[in-house]
Amino acid sequence: MKISCFFVLFILTLTSATIAKSAFLLMTSAIGSAGHNVTICNDKIPEGSTNRIRILPQHVVKWVFIIESLHAAGIGILVFRIFPNIDAVTAAMLTNSLCLILCILSLLSRKPKRLTMLLIFFDLGCIVAQSTDFWAWPALNHSLYPYSWTVPVSLLLISLAWWPNFVHPQSMFPPIRALANFAITLNETRSKTYVFVSVWKCLIYLLAILLFIPTRLPFEQLVQSDPFGEKIITISAYNMNQTQLNKFYDRMKETESYPYYGLYLSFSYAIMHAQQF
Repeated sequence: MKISCFFVLFILTLTSATIAKSAFLLMTSAIGSAGHNVTICNDKIPEGSTNRIRILPQHVVKWVFIIESLHAAGIGILVFRIFPNIDAVTAAMLTNSLCLILCILSLLSRKPKRLTMLLIFFDLGCIVAQSTDFWAWPALNHSLYPYSWTVPVSLLLISLAWWPNFVHPQSMFPPIRALANFAITLNETRSKTYVFVSVWKCLIYLLAILLFIPTRLPFEQLVQSDPFGEKIITISAYNMNQTQLNKFYDRMKETESYPYYGLYLSFSYAIMHAQQF
């Protein structure tokens, strides 16, 4: 009975998290689309062992305040500056690389034992995989060219928040052991500290909205009762033959008939007589 209950709870948690993340990415990718022309083109577009760190207890609040502020700033940049300007698939791929610093801390937290070398090998593989969004995606995806520096900075800032879970008091490195002992101190005062930190993070998110969203969504629309209501999008097609245009137009007409889509599309033929391929 308990196993069945755990299994059902796991499925429900995984499903709800997937739906929530998908809806979140779709919302961010649609911010500021009203009044813009969307162009459809052809798909052929290409630290050391001698160092010692000591953090005094009176610095606990300052440390939490700084780390959580950086974490909130990273989320604000990623969600309100980058996500609205890229597609949902690319945004989903970026969310898979939020653990680079955590992988590095996990590598440095290994304690000497028989399987240490094997675990280090896996840690190095995780570091390489997590680093792909820092160099591979900005180089291969043209929509990330303007954010080649913003994406790595925001991902690094976001991954700072979970560092206490990835430092071990039996690490081979004294600085990591000091951080692990300090993380225990943080857990003892977390409930009191986060009463104020949570409010501060909300203010940072609000500041990020006011700074980044107006570049795509006018402030007048942002303060409306339904800022994500029905909007008109003009789509222009280039370098497509007449058959492709007709098929795309049919798909747009089907989209208009969806009862919960709430989207009106005005399809504009930029080239009525497109060149044949």
